[in-house]
Amino acid sequence: MTPAGKIERLEVPRDREGEFVTEVFERYKRMTGDVEEAVLEMYLSGISVRKIAGVTDALSKVRIGKDAVSRIARRLEGEQKEWRERSLEEKQYPYLYLDATYLKARWAARVTTMA
Repeated sequence: MTPAGKIERLEVPRDREGEFVTEVFERYKRMTGDVEEAVLEMYLSGISVRKIAGVTDALSKVRIGKDAVSRIARRLEGEQKEWRERSLEEKQYPYLYLDATYLKARWAARVTTMA
């Protein structure tokens, strides 16, 4: 799958040692990086996995299944975990911004507003 659509038959030349690598596709990949990046952007924008599958079907006549979208989105988990666990002691932060959504909640047998 490329941004231009699906390639029906892609023949990659082979050599005896198996060292030839095409610049178009990484080995054993069915989509180019551009398509994966577009799927990730839609996912991060809050579009559901099923709607992403529908959008790709409408735009390129190739349906990327919800399981493929989930597999692509899993790539972010490692980066996200690394970012959340990074050390904040390396540089100084002169300001601290706090943000919250206030909701009604039942606390100690009464309803109160909590952040």
